[in-house]
Amino acid sequence: MWERLSDQFPRISELASEAKNQPGNENYFWGLEDDVQTVSGARDYCVWLEGALSGLDDSARKVLKRKALPYVAKSSPTRGWAQLISVLNETKGYELLHRLRCSDISFVDEDKLPTPDVRGRCGTKLFHVEVKTIQKSDFSISHEQVFGNGPLHFHDVPDDYDARIREKLSRVLTDADVQLGVADRRIALLVIQPDVRTAEHASRLVESLHAVRRPQQEVVFELFGSQSSLTPRIPVGG
Repeated sequence: MWERLSDQFPRISELASEAKNQPGNENYFWGLEDDVQTVSGARDYCVWLEGALSGLDDSARKVLKRKALPYVAKSSPTRGWAQLISVLNETKGYELLHRLRCSDISFVDEDKLPTPDVRGRCGTKLFHVEVKTIQKSDFSISHEQVFGNGPLHFHDVPDDYDARIREKLSRVLTDADVQLGVADRRIALLVIQPDVRTAEHASRLVESLHAVRRPQQEVVFELFGSQSSLTPRIPVGG
């Protein structure tokens, strides 16, 4: 698996090699290896993922593999490998702390107690990051099943769509607030697959995030398409 692409994507190839014996018939990397040669979005995604994996130190890479491997062959008929993508997106928290010039950056092994996904230090200050991946709504998936993968517009969504999104964001940020624990900077990084891909929708998301953000919690979000990042991270207060 991935032997053809090992020179271009050595870190992904390494992860795929360790995943090849995972039980199940839906191994994520089987399809991705074919897609990367024919689908531009898949190649863009692999370029990002290869860079993200290469940016980890050995200890962080081992923790990420341990967290990711159980989900490699677990897929949903409607949401695909959502659990695996959520784990891989934790590398975005690692990247964020690296850009903030933190040191001692590490993934936090899951415990019985709530923990952040990533922690690091900047001088004497402790930074915690919790990464939350928010995938398309059930409504959007149902729409695609009927009408295909064309763009969803605001006239397609239910009248209470904004209220539903705000409620969802509130639940996610409440959960993130618990997991962030005590730190000098507590950052919730939301990776959002939007139902509606417009500047207006991004603006409305920012408004909702401002409304539901918890005290002493920084929120950063980015929007992504089916497999690749579409916009830079957007901070929402501090």
